[in-house]
Amino acid sequence: MTTYIADFSRWKIVLIILLIVTSTVFGVQDLRSMVANIEVPPVWDFQLFWIYGRASAHGLNPYEQENLIQEAQPLGTLDQMISELYFFYAPQSLFLFAPLGWFEDIHVAYLIWYIVHTIILIVDIILLWRLFLGKDAIWLLFCVAFVLSFFPTRSNIVVGQINFLMLTFLLLFWADREKPRAGLWLALGIITKPIVAIVLLYILFRGRWKGLAVCVISLALISAATILVYGSDMFFNYFLSNPVADKMPNYLYLEIGNQSLLGVVLRAVKFDFQNGSPIFYLPYLIPTFILTAVSGWLVFRLDESRSELALSIVIVLALLIYPKALWHYSFILLAPLLYIWRERLSFPGKNRGAGIFIALIFLLVYIAKGNFTFVALILMWVAFVFIAFQNLRHPHKIAAPA
Repeated sequence: MTTYIADFSRWKIVLIILLIVTSTVFGVQDLRSMVANIEVPPVWDFQLFWIYGRASAHGLNPYEQENLIQEAQPLGTLDQMISELYFFYAPQSLFLFAPLGWFEDIHVAYLIWYIVHTIILIVDIILLWRLFLGKDAIWLLFCVAFVLSFFPTRSNIVVGQINFLMLTFLLLFWADREKPRAGLWLALGIITKPIVAIVLLYILFRGRWKGLAVCVISLALISAATILVYGSDMFFNYFLSNPVADKMPNYLYLEIGNQSLLGVVLRAVKFDFQNGSPIFYLPYLIPTFILTAVSGWLVFRLDESRSELALSIVIVLALLIYPKALWHYSFILLAPLLYIWRERLSFPGKNRGAGIFIALIFLLVYIAKGNFTFVALILMWVAFVFIAFQNLRHPHKIAAPA
């Protein structure tokens, strides 16, 4: 018995050292990327965010391209970004980028941006730890290593994206999913990234009408604040002349980074954009309808004890059917992946099966710089749907939450 305890302690020490080394290696790698980007800001994506902020600071309408061109001139990269120099986001999201306009020096703005998003990443890690791994310190170390070694984490850092914040609101929604205030987190998530709007399916199919009401009211209040700050012309210009529909370059749908169902279908058939909008392409719409119908039925049928499984299905579905889900969007997979580990007794193969499956998803998202993310999404959706059907067929044979 004493020997067993000593061996266990030694393995625990080895594990702790391994987790610290992993976190340090990936953390240093991310820090170097930050320093390099601050010194020489890449053309995408942060430069666009800074330009939006500068336009806001100068009281200019970001939906008018000439205003963005005016702000982009000092960067010397206008020729490279001119085809995408549009404000594709909803007007409410300008509040996210406006503070960048306070900094005339883009290098200083990037430094502040990284500081803020590093804090947000730390919040994400703490939320993931508390929601899925308990309060043991060693699990916190595991969570740090898990998040930092996840390829989409680095992807978001390299391009300066805002998906860390999207996960924050999704995790807060996860924690409060049965409470009315969940609608507030959903509204803030939608403003951060429109893909979060698909998570409304969870509220609709679960009949959380108070949460839906809070979401609608929150969006209305934020919209009213947007009109007060930026004016009604700018606000309604987005809806009258939608830049996403009218000005989105076609190649953005086809680029390999778009790991959504639409991106995969369009690349497979070498879609001809002269035939109309890809959004209404039947080989995309039909499987989207099927995926949504199956997911919605399961979300509706699963009982209260499996509400987290229902939400996991919806999150993976969102990444599949959103028309332009880039590989760094898959950062939000951290929640359903850690949910699988926490509920590993309900997973086929239990501990070993869950561990192998998570490792496979990790690998698919990592190899070829995220270009196999779609495969990972399909595997996760199928796995969650299988578990959900098993739960509906044999509710008493499924292991209780771990």
